[in-house]
Amino acid sequence: MKVILLMLLFIPGVLAGSFGVSPSTIDYGTIEPGEKYSREITIINPNDQAVELSLLSNSVALATEKDTLSVGPNSNLNTKVFLQTESCPGLGSYDNMVIIKGSGEINTGVGVKVKYDVGTTCQGDKITGFSVKEGEGIGGDIWFVVAALLLVIGIFIFRKYRLKHILWRR
Repeated sequence: MKVILLMLLFIPGVLAGSFGVSPSTIDYGTIEPGEKYSREITIINPNDQAVELSLLSNSVALATEKDTLSVGPNSNLNTKVFLQTESCPGLGSYDNMVIIKGSGEINTGVGVKVKYDVGTTCQGDKITGFSVKEGEGIGGDIWFVVAALLLVIGIFIFRKYRLKHILWRR
């Protein structure tokens, strides 16, 4: 009984038509952190009607040329998938996904697997989240730390001297 119910759920999607995408996997290989890369995918619409598509990603490193596309009846459409990692994403292999979902009568979805490797560590000039405005620097912060340290040492010496002074008076 459960099998029949599951089949009934999938019949409308099968009867309504579908679309395809090529390639099913994008492999960027080994990339440099912070650089931008692109690969092209082809969306194939074998139906007698146009299909409206939404392109989504499960990673902030991935983007598509457009968020929505319209592919004409019995035609193909090329679009780009962009990859740009943070400046310091961490070494290793990454697997992500671009999901292409139809709407209206053709409401099926297709996933494109996206793979890449980060094989180099961060360079000093590629660290994100750190900027020094012109005329500013880290010198003021260092002097603040030095002043605080001198204050702590001064308090320590004062207490030690004061304690000796009190003990000598007795």
